[in-house]
Amino acid sequence: MPYMEKQLLTNSKRKPTRTCSLTLSEIMTVLIAFHVIGFRNFKSYYIHLQQFHSSKFGKLVSYNRFIELIQRTLVPLYCFTQSLAKTKTGCYFMDATAIKVCHIKRAYTYRVFKSIATKGKTSIG
Repeated sequence: MPYMEKQLLTNSKRKPTRTCSLTLSEIMTVLIAFHVIGFRNFKSYYIHLQQFHSSKFGKLVSYNRFIELIQRTLVPLYCFTQSLAKTKTGCYFMDATAIKVCHIKRAYTYRVFKSIATKGKTSIG
């Protein structure tokens, strides 16, 4: 997106030498389709994409390179999801980061949020 590239701050004279073979829209399509299709982990989804759907993309990069390219889509993907906010799509993004407060054995000694704090587990433990 030329408009966004004009807005970036330059902090060094070194220019990136590596060009991307995937367009921004292709990267965003892969990320959105992963959430819609319902694969359990992204790596198996991307390998499936490389094996069976590589003809639908210009040139798919390796898995590790694709992970590096995801950071380029942060702002455009956010803008895209915000543009959908007017219509209820049922596909939303949320942060489910667990906040570790204290060890469970010492939980009884802290009384600050006793009435609203709960003990639980996340999807990863």
